[in-house]
Amino acid sequence: MSGFVCLGRIKSFVMTPLFLLLVSCIYLPHSTPYENFQNLNRRNIGRKVDDPSLTSMGWTHPKKFIKIVRLPNGHDEYYYRVYHRGHSTCRKMYEVDPKTLIIVGFRWEGTEKDCGIQP
Repeated sequence: MSGFVCLGRIKSFVMTPLFLLLVSCIYLPHSTPYENFQNLNRRNIGRKVDDPSLTSMGWTHPKKFIKIVRLPNGHDEYYYRVYHRGHSTCRKMYEVDPKTLIIVGFRWEGTEKDCGIQP
């Protein structure tokens, strides 16, 4: 009887890590840091540019702010620095409706290497 118990313990000892490995592979992120950067910034569309949660999370932090440019369509474009490994070679721009301060668009300037957020 004790041989069966021992065999059961060995089986569960081997199967549990295999199961966890399989589950972790299913839930691994499937996007690159560059895609993640784009996706996370696009999530801010529809939010107010002065939303305290955006500021506190660093998306629109005043220290990263560069300038506002008036666009031909009457919207404003807010420019922000993106720091990656201590460098600021990436810029992100939010297009903002000046009447509501709602972000209506997003674009960026920078390389795939510089504009990335690890998933």
